[in-house]
Amino acid sequence: IRAIARTGASEARIALAQAIRYSPGAGYEQTLLSLAECEDTRVKRAVIPAMQEILSPSFVPKLLEMLPDRGLRAPARSALVAMGNRTLETLDEALADPALDTRIRRQLPRTISQFQNEQAVEILIRHLPREPDGRVRYRILRGLGRIRRANPSIELDEAVLQAVVRETMEGIFWLLGAKVELRRGVRSDPARATVVQGLILELLEHKEQLAIERLFRLVGLLYPEEDLRSMYRGIRSHSREVRASSLELLENVLAPPLREPFLALVDDLPDEEARHRAGPYRVAVPGEYEALLRELLVRGGVGMRSLVAHHVGELRLRNLVDDLRRIPPDAGGLVSQTLERVLALFDRIDPREAPDGG
Repeated sequence: IRAIARTGASEARIALAQAIRYSPGAGYEQTLLSLAECEDTRVKRAVIPAMQEILSPSFVPKLLEMLPDRGLRAPARSALVAMGNRTLETLDEALADPALDTRIRRQLPRTISQFQNEQAVEILIRHLPREPDGRVRYRILRGLGRIRRANPSIELDEAVLQAVVRETMEGIFWLLGAKVELRRGVRSDPARATVVQGLILELLEHKEQLAIERLFRLVGLLYPEEDLRSMYRGIRSHSREVRASSLELLENVLAPPLREPFLALVDDLPDEEARHRAGPYRVAVPGEYEALLRELLVRGGVGMRSLVAHHVGELRLRNLVDDLRRIPPDAGGLVSQTLERVLALFDRIDPREAPDGG
């Protein structure tokens, strides 16, 4: 059995996993772990049901490794849930581990949400305000929404949700303010209106729209009796009547101080006017062009940092060279490659040719 598990042909390994599934026993734990090392997805697919029959905690790490594989994800999740609440503690620790493979971490919120109980809610709520990865945070929200729809009576920590709503609102108004200031910078110096600067504006707009969707999900958790999903679809409709109806429903649902700033974000208002309606969610955005680019380098992700670094290079903004040098390398190398090209450009430029200010 050990020889088949380690070096047998795929068909033999599949047959072995199926035999264990229908005659399970704790003594086969190591055999299944060995079978799970096989690169053949068919073998792993046969191993998972056998693991679900034995339900050993030793299987959890291997099942987690299978989550990024679309073909194995659903049965791996089912096996993890079948192991009961003791598995939630391991999933909680995995979600808290920033060193864990990102592909695994991004599958954890949905896996946790499938437990459909208060312990799962407590874990997701606790991670929501502290999670640094935007995609994981978004999936935590989806997981909470999934549990709330399945069990509307389940309690959520409203104080945590309100705090995250505030943070999200402030983040959206910062993005909106950054767009306003970038356009103002072009009006004061038309040379700044480059293709790359336009891409920066588009990326800020994209981030704003994603954040607004997250905001609707958050508010939907606070008002489970209201259909925020339909309202979100309504405000994105091309029909003026549908949009107006959704805005009216939102106005009736929301309470101050959230109501007016929220409506300002989703109504067809110019960015400058919407920014003036931020109320308690208004945040400071640098008005000086170089200072704004410096903050975008700090706050932005891989895409934003790459674009801003390129923009710094094309405008010859030597004052930001030290800021570029402080940017940490990224795993994919996109930012690092851009920085290398931009810094090499500055090395070739006579300092007298580069602007001193923004």
